Amino acid sequence: MLISLSNLNRVKAHAKAAYPEECCGLLIGCYEEERGIRRNIVRYVAPCANRWFGDRTQGFEIPAYQRYDIEMTAKELGLSVVGAYHSHTLHGAFPSADDCDSMAIYQTMLIVAVKMGVVQEARAYCKDVNREIFEERIEFCF
Repeated sequence: MLISLSNLNRVKAHAKAAYPEECCGLLIGCYEEERGIRRNIVRYVAPCANRWFGDRTQGFEIPAYQRYDIEMTAKELGLSVVGAYHSHTLHGAFPSADDCDSMAIYQTMLIVAVKMGVVQEARAYCKDVNREIFEERIEFCF
């Protein structure tokens, strides 16, 4: 995944502000493919409301209307949703079973771990066509 430091900092700030609840949002951009390897390029981050009906310290849900609006705006810019982000407030920056199930193929899932209101780490994951989850390297662009 390629992302600007300022966009990653926006995600971290959202995670910190939402604590103790999980934050969530969408990653807008495009992708490139080189030698059979696909890489998502994040141009914008779109914070979303967490509308999880359960304990929001343990889950998140992006409202369908918000996702639709963001997808349409991205399309107008010639971009698309290349992934999502959320925070974990009780666990590290590793995907849960629910995260793995909900992860879309080839889309990045950026997870930010927050403990006691302090951002601990950020990691990115992706699911391939075989439905295998792998950690993506986070690289920075300007």
